[in-house]
Amino acid sequence: MNCTNCGNALRSELKFCPQCGTPAPQPAPYTPPAEPLRTSWEPQMHGRGASPFPPAAAPPRRKSRAGKILLVVFGVFLLLAGGAAVAVYYGVRYYSSSVKSSEPYRVAEKELRENPLAAGALGDIRSTGFPIGSSGTEADGSGHAVYAMSVEGTKDSGQYVAVLTGAAGEWKVKSAILRKSNGEVVTLVGDSDGEASKIAGESGPPPPPAPPGPGGGGRVNVPGAIKGGALDDEATSKPDPTYPRVAQAARAGGEVVVEVTVDEGGKVIMASAVSGHPLLRAAAVAAARQAEFEPTVSGGKPVKVVGTLTYEFAPQ
Repeated sequence: MNCTNCGNALRSELKFCPQCGTPAPQPAPYTPPAEPLRTSWEPQMHGRGASPFPPAAAPPRRKSRAGKILLVVFGVFLLLAGGAAVAVYYGVRYYSSSVKSSEPYRVAEKELRENPLAAGALGDIRSTGFPIGSSGTEADGSGHAVYAMSVEGTKDSGQYVAVLTGAAGEWKVKSAILRKSNGEVVTLVGDSDGEASKIAGESGPPPPPAPPGPGGGGRVNVPGAIKGGALDDEATSKPDPTYPRVAQAARAGGEVVVEVTVDEGGKVIMASAVSGHPLLRAAAVAAARQAEFEPTVSGGKPVKVVGTLTYEFAPQ
């Protein structure tokens, strides 16, 4: 520091200037900073610059309602789906029970179980499947009924189709056929008008199934035949199949693939369904047997061809 009078430099321990005798300026005594007044409700402050006021409380977080809505919608969906499944289950059971308790059905099933031709084809009847068909009775007591169902026997399984007529409240089987698992048709009760066969989807016994060919092209297991693949576009005539009434009642639909063997003249000599709904296969086979093709020439001469035809059934 310096003298306030003459400007002479002074040491800190001197109280008077040695040159002019002026009292040396003394530093102000140390005074600690005053602590701010603190009230009982104020929070403790930590660190420099901390606010003496309590922070404002954050507003409560609002929960999203989307999750609750989705949960409610999912619960309602489960309830509706469960209710629909229960309704379908009990509806099918009720329909099956009502049909099986009807008089024409009991007559048709009795014919199946007691017919010696059915026993020879399938053995003892173990069970019958879900009955598809309908029956009706007029005011005068006459009626008409048609039933188709799967059958399981001790020797084989198949499909049973019966047509019944009623008069004065009494029912009798007019015609009935049994189609075995290999496609063979057994006439159980006279089918002179072919009604039962037409309901089953064909007008007569099916031809023997075509021998299966190898997965690739080339020769197949038919003498002189070649593998032709899909033949739909090669057919010069491909009649539409008849939609069986039993299949219509069951609302059966979809594609049926038929393997055919075409001879040297372009005629189908063998046909066999390889996929599709069981109620539609016979109708597709019957249509495939009527298809016609241009002769296929290989090595300068006509040859047999094995291929497939596809038929589409759409429920009305």
